[in-house]
Amino acid sequence: MARTTLDKQKGCGVCAKRKVLCDGARPACERCIRANRRCDGYALRLSWPAQKGSRRAVVVALPHYERAAGRDSAGPRFVNVSSWDVKAHEALASGREVRERRKAIARPNKLPCPRAMRWIPHDLNVSEKGLLLYFESVASAALLTFGEDYTALRNTIICMAFSRPSAAATAVLRSILALSSLHRHGYQPQAVRYRGAALRAMRESTGIVTSSYTLWGGHLCNAHVLLTQHITRCRESDTVVLVGWLHYQYVLGSLTLLHWPDRFSDGGQCWSSGKPRVQPMPAEQYEAIKSYRPVGPAHELLSLFLKVLCTLRDPSHPDFRTAQYHDKIDSLEQQIRDVDPQGPDEELFLSAANGPKVTELYQLALLIYLERCGHNAIGETAKIAALVQRAFRLLDELRTCNWPFLLLILGCEARSDAERLKMLDLVAAAEVQVKERRSLNLDYAKNMVKFFWIQDDLGTRPQSYMAMMDTVFGTVGTFPTLL
Repeated sequence: MARTTLDKQKGCGVCAKRKVLCDGARPACERCIRANRRCDGYALRLSWPAQKGSRRAVVVALPHYERAAGRDSAGPRFVNVSSWDVKAHEALASGREVRERRKAIARPNKLPCPRAMRWIPHDLNVSEKGLLLYFESVASAALLTFGEDYTALRNTIICMAFSRPSAAATAVLRSILALSSLHRHGYQPQAVRYRGAALRAMRESTGIVTSSYTLWGGHLCNAHVLLTQHITRCRESDTVVLVGWLHYQYVLGSLTLLHWPDRFSDGGQCWSSGKPRVQPMPAEQYEAIKSYRPVGPAHELLSLFLKVLCTLRDPSHPDFRTAQYHDKIDSLEQQIRDVDPQGPDEELFLSAANGPKVTELYQLALLIYLERCGHNAIGETAKIAALVQRAFRLLDELRTCNWPFLLLILGCEARSDAERLKMLDLVAAAEVQVKERRSLNLDYAKNMVKFFWIQDDLGTRPQSYMAMMDTVFGTVGTFPTLL
């Protein structure tokens, strides 16, 4: 066969690798055919330099970090801090309360094009139809739950809004529009108007007119009152979804009430300094709806978490130094450990694949939080190190962390740069997943963790872990519910 000059210079892939002259025959060179080799042809080929070849790019070897309590031997380190961080460090070191707050800035995300709804209610104007479309396709994902799947909750809420003409349905619909407007356009007059309309409809429907409607804690308390009075005697799927979501909201909100600097006084949530800072709802109300919650380890852990929040005392409190108090803490720890994350669970928000892992992460985070706050464990302990090690292995398997509570508790345990980079990678993966949700709570938790890291790098030694958490929550300019 005829050979061209180009073929002689280029040759087939096999001859090029063997560094022999190729005859350039088509479709396969005769040299490969005679040697009984498969000819690679003459297409474009990529060349990869050898491991130690001179043409290989220079790559720096990353250092190996190990978890260690003492990091002073690592030599000088640069810390990226602001003047506000230094002020907070000085206040924490001296035991004073941090008065200022740093507003957490949420990174705006590009909004996707919402998908079309399967139906359009006839009694809405064009603007309201657009907000309803946006809620169904985008904003409803901001209703974060114990797990990952929010679709059951979204469908239940939309059905409630259009179930029948009533003040209650109007309250739900106006709440949907208020959330959608706030989520899409930020805090502006339209969202405020819809919120006011929802509150007026709720007052008309329930007949409850109290000042507690103006605060978040009051809404939860009154929601439990209404559930106690009007809940049906059958465990319908919609009832289980709503009660499970409300339980999750109540417990995680109580965590913020415990550490929020501005103590709330409405709804019976907070007490004076001589009593617990978190007061649960009356026992008869809590037990009245207990049988309607999803059965399984997820809500069993939430119930134990609420007991923890109601039991904790600040180290300056006289009860903290009593044996009875530490016996209660040890008993709660054992109850949390006895929960089996692998057990069957009715929690609809948990996926079948990752459900047990997410539940175990909550269990580990609760144990870490209880050990830190209950016994004021400031430094590194063998018990906490084992819990953190197991939690990080689970996070590696999940490859994401889009639960703000877990991000806060586990992120604050990341001491080395390698662990912190791992947490940031997990958050980045979560932000890709929830980019349509524009989850401000995830941004709040991330900024709170970064503040904790800065204070740790500055060598801040707070008087107690609870005092440090109070300051961390105070860095957020608005009331954060880590849901």
